[in-house]
Amino acid sequence: MVELSYIIGRFSKKIGSNFQYFPIDNWEEDLKIANKLKILNVEWIISDFSNPIFSKSFLSIIKKELKKNKIKISCIGLDIFLKEPIFRINKINFDWIIEKVSFVISKFKIKKVTIPLEETTRISNYLDFKKSIKRIKELSKVLGKNTKICLETDMSPGNLNKFLSHFESNNIGLLLDIGNLRANGYDLEKYINKFKEKIFRIHIKKRDYLFYPSMPINSNFKELSYLAKNLNKLKNIQDICLQNFRSEKNYKQETKKTLTILRKILDEQKK
Repeated sequence: MVELSYIIGRFSKKIGSNFQYFPIDNWEEDLKIANKLKILNVEWIISDFSNPIFSKSFLSIIKKELKKNKIKISCIGLDIFLKEPIFRINKINFDWIIEKVSFVISKFKIKKVTIPLEETTRISNYLDFKKSIKRIKELSKVLGKNTKICLETDMSPGNLNKFLSHFESNNIGLLLDIGNLRANGYDLEKYINKFKEKIFRIHIKKRDYLFYPSMPINSNFKELSYLAKNLNKLKNIQDICLQNFRSEKNYKQETKKTLTILRKILDEQKK
């Protein structure tokens, strides 16, 4: 059965002006709220080099908080590559990151890692393409065959198909964001039918065509409805992750409302 997850920080105030950033001063409370809402999984984002999960002295603290709140880390989100894309970050920093991520996934038995290759981090020329292939292969080799790498990209389906063909490993696939897909003008049904074997992770968000910003999820919508009806096609999906709209003040209530709507839609599909 597909479970629900959320991106850590959705129940915390923004860090500075950042829409999504690890809530360094509130992550324990964030998990506590998720527990009250019966969320069983979290995507733990790495926003910079100083995430507490990298520290051996913090391991027992994090494990204790996860156990207390009955939550497991289903995925590591490498948001750190939003600042410096995987094809641009220098070798020393890249090696440091993958060493730390390898340590983390072994300690928490995490099966998936996400990499952004979209918007400001998109591949826009041949050199970026070649460097990305090389770095992703390096990451895959270090993390091992038990870890799936989920690429979040706004490439056209044609380019994406060619891009994926450069990897021999079956553990390199896609993070599907249903909101971003529509914002970029792509059709969800065609996308799922084309890449269903390669979709390893899903983010739930509502956007509209022509790069419209994220919107509140107040009711069912076309992409969410189609996804709910066709989740059975996606054999590599164990949880779907909330990455919904958040305002400055009502972010907790907005996520709670989205969670209620999503659970209702998924429950209806079981009948």
